[in-house]
Amino acid sequence: MENITKEQLEEIKLRALEFYKKNKFIKSPIFWDIKITNEWFNHIEWKDKNHQRNFNEAFTRYVCFFHTKHILENLHLYQEYREKQEKFKIKIWSKKYKEVNENVFYYWFVAIVNKNKHRVRIVVKKNEKSKYFEFLSVVPAWKNSWYLWVKENDLFFGEDLE
Repeated sequence: MENITKEQLEEIKLRALEFYKKNKFIKSPIFWDIKITNEWFNHIEWKDKNHQRNFNEAFTRYVCFFHTKHILENLHLYQEYREKQEKFKIKIWSKKYKEVNENVFYYWFVAIVNKNKHRVRIVVKKNEKSKYFEFLSVVPAWKNSWYLWVKENDLFFGEDLE
């Protein structure tokens, strides 16, 4: 893959932000409404709070982000699921916070997005007390060797199963 310049990254970032503003909610056959919060931006731009992704990685994730609406609107099954307890700070008064443990549910969708059979993995999460499912991140999934045992003609590309 060729090296991505800062200008190309800024251009696709602006297109992704426009896409985000137009699609704050996505109708899903599984979860009804999935809310796209601005937390997805952190997962695309940053590896963790101290390390930013390089331009090529961020550019690839932005390109994958444009597939999320179509994938979430059309997939009827999630492929992976994880449940875990996380600590959250809740504001009690103006400067006082209380730590609360809450169950968080993570769902992964894996889809093949084009004729080159590139896989995209989408992460959706739901807090135990939250009203909405939230889109968390999109990841190119071609590094995963877990699906190598699946034959090419066994893959589901959206046709009817009859």
